[in-house]
Parts: sequence; structure tokens; C-alpha cells
Amino acid sequence: MNIKEEIKKRTEREIERIIRRAHKIAERELILANKKKEAELTKEKEKIDKFIEEKKQSAFSEIELEFKLKELKAKDELIEAIFKEVEEELSNIEKEDLEISFKNLILQGCQNLNAKRIILRVNKDSEKILSQIVKDLKAQGIEVINIEFQNILGGVIIFSENKERLFNNSFEERLNRFKEELKVEILEILENA
Repeated sequence: MNIKEEIKKRTEREIERIIRRAHKIAERELILANKKKEAELTKEKEKIDKFIEEKKQSAFSEIELEFKLKELKAKDELIEAIFKEVEEELSNIEKEDLEISFKNLILQGCQNLNAKRIILRVNKDSEKILSQIVKDLKAQGIEVINIEFQNILGGVIIFSENKERLFNNSFEERLNRFKEELKVEILEILENA
């Protein structure tokens, strides 16, 4: 028998051993989880049986559903509070960081729209930093033909020159793009807390 075959056989035996071990662990964990879940369900069932015996099953389901809804609502409120805090932090970005961010947001929009002549829509507070950014963009071959104002938290909405196409790179829209993904991550954190 050559070395390759010997290594292959040993590897296969080791893999089989690991798989058997993993199955045993999974079975043990499943049994423990089932026992724990059964104990929790039994405890809840006894409470409900004492409270309303003739409606024990329907009451249990109703209470469980109500609890889940309240839990989801509380988690959703917490998530919304987190996003509000993020929005507040975004509105307090330092001027230097804001200039870099704005320029990058505009360049991203121009690239997405494949446009060299654009219309910008920003909040009124952003007007102060736009003059240098417009000059920098012009040096890169991008002409800002108009600046409009809109009540947005920050960021920029970029239109093609004829306004047929737009790329919304406002802070609100960027948060919304990632909101569902972030909600899932936050919910996982809350579940594991």
C-alpha cells in the first residue's frame, strides 16, 4: 500500500469518526434543548391551567402571541431609537468630514447616472460647503448646473440635467437601503443578549 492510499484511508476514518461524534453531539444537544423547551412549556401550561382551566389551550396561544407581539414591538421601538440616534449623529458630522462625504456621495451618484452635467438637491445647511465641492467637481469634468434645496437630513440627491433620472444619496435613503439588513443584525444581537 502506498502512502497516498494510507493517508486517504486514515483521512476517511478520521472523517467518519468526526461525523459520528458530531451526530452524537447534535443528538445530545437536541435532547437537552427538547427537555429545556418541554420544561418551559409545562411551566407556562400550569400557570394558564390555574388561571383559566376551560380555555387552557386557546388562552396559552393567545398569551404567547400577545407576548411575541409585545416583544417584537419593543425590539422595533429599540431599533427605531437606534436609527434616530444615528440620524442625529449624521446631522452633527464635522465640516471636513461632511465635505469629503458630500463629494464622494455626488461622485457615486454621477457614476451611477453616468452623468457629467447634474442638478443637486441638498438641505439648506449644506449650502455652505458646496462652493468648494462644485469647484472640485468641475476640475474633474462634472458640471453642477443647478442646486436646489429640500428638507432632508443630509447627503445629496443627484439628478441628470434633464431630471429624467435621479440617484438618491441622501442620508435618509442610505439608511433605508441598509435598514432591513441592519435590523436583522440588531435583532440577532438582541436575541443573543
